[in-house]
Amino acid sequence: MSTPTFEGTNPLVSDRYIITLTAGEDLAMGVLVELTADWTVKKPTAANSTKVVGVTFTSAKNGQKVSVACRGIVRALADGAIAVGDQLTSSALPGYVKTDNTTKNTSIIGQAAAAAASGGTAYVLLW
Repeated sequence: MSTPTFEGTNPLVSDRYIITLTAGEDLAMGVLVELTADWTVKKPTAANSTKVVGVTFTSAKNGQKVSVACRGIVRALADGAIAVGDQLTSSALPGYVKTDNTTKNTSIIGQAAAAAASGGTAYVLLW
């Protein structure tokens, strides 16, 4: 199988399911976000957040509309080394993903499609 070709500069790379929400803080493109109020998202600040809804597809200032990818293959920032197939969840670093392969974690957002170094780009198969 050949290596997939990914889109240009946006964080989403395949299989789009995008919704529009309100940014509850300034948000950059490609960060993990969670619901914090009605139709409002911020970067999660706790590991294993159960409120994560996806990864930002656009950047937005606080109070503006932001597009959020809720399903598909997206790019996100890695907190710690990630191996192919690892289950991923939110990190204590706001907006980052981390590995959590425990069987009892109910906050898994998807799986790693490729290995990633800490601080690098993780390719996430969002569920």
